[in-house]
Amino acid sequence: LDMMFADTVVTSKYVGLCDSDTMFVTIVTPRSVFSTSGKPVINALFARYSRKNYTNITPIEKRVEDFFVKLPEEIVFILKKPNVVNCMSYFPVILATKHIKAFREYVAKVHGEPFLEVYKKLVSRFGQYCHYSMMCNYVWYFHRDEYEWHYQNYKRFQEGWNKTNPFFISDYSFLTKENTKPFIRVATHLSHTNLVEFDFPIGDRMMRAGEVAHRGPGYYPHLVSPFLVNAFCHVAFAQCHRKKECGEIEAGCSRIGRHRKQVFAQLFRFETPFSWEWDNRTLESQTEFYKTLEHYPYWIEYGKKFLNSKPYHKKEFDRLQLQRNAFVRVLK
Repeated sequence: LDMMFADTVVTSKYVGLCDSDTMFVTIVTPRSVFSTSGKPVINALFARYSRKNYTNITPIEKRVEDFFVKLPEEIVFILKKPNVVNCMSYFPVILATKHIKAFREYVAKVHGEPFLEVYKKLVSRFGQYCHYSMMCNYVWYFHRDEYEWHYQNYKRFQEGWNKTNPFFISDYSFLTKENTKPFIRVATHLSHTNLVEFDFPIGDRMMRAGEVAHRGPGYYPHLVSPFLVNAFCHVAFAQCHRKKECGEIEAGCSRIGRHRKQVFAQLFRFETPFSWEWDNRTLESQTEFYKTLEHYPYWIEYGKKFLNSKPYHKKEFDRLQLQRNAFVRVLK
């Protein structure tokens, strides 16, 4: 609820919203969150689906999908318009503060009663809800040209599209080859990734993920060191300029099984059940992103110290993975 009132406490033109179990997985550059013309990036999911065609769905995927299946009906309830996108799909969600205020005013107007009264009915009817998607759908309808939109398909649920579902729009002609090209995510939703095991009860996963995100990677090195070295091995190589220096970085990363021509999954996987890695343009998008990082040379110095501080080869990398797994078992 407080995020839907962010404009009342933030004086800036834009505000970035994210959950407490958010972990940033790479350098945040202006282009990763804003367009070249200064519009906030919205990295949304879209799909029209029905449950009847699902097969081989895992328990965590079912929990996530239970949440998503309710979402379109929530949008219709709150906005009285069909659902277009799901914005529980990236962090930070950056919105113009004036649009958050306009969202509340619109909801109050179409319902004919104060926003908080509508909110109470929303909670009573649906329980859990997605405020990110409510506000994203609002700006899609009324302020679409003031944002840069990227749309990811659910892929695995394509066969479940229900063309007669009244909760979805019927015209998807706004989708193009360019706006459906993978666009990197600078953060991951930690409690819904493989970094924090899915078979935790949801409350425990969120608590542990929140601790890691709040205290930082240094507090749980056995959990996140392998995670961060992925980012370093791609970023540092993108920035190096001298042949010897590049060779040292590549050799060090190769020792632990990380190569620059691999897609760094977390850039395209906000939550593990729904990934963009299936699109063969991910490596191209990743390369384009890393080319923008030439102005952040501290990654090279950090990485060289990281790789040279001890024999950081694949055996050591695997040992950290085993420590992480042991830590997870203890938490259970």
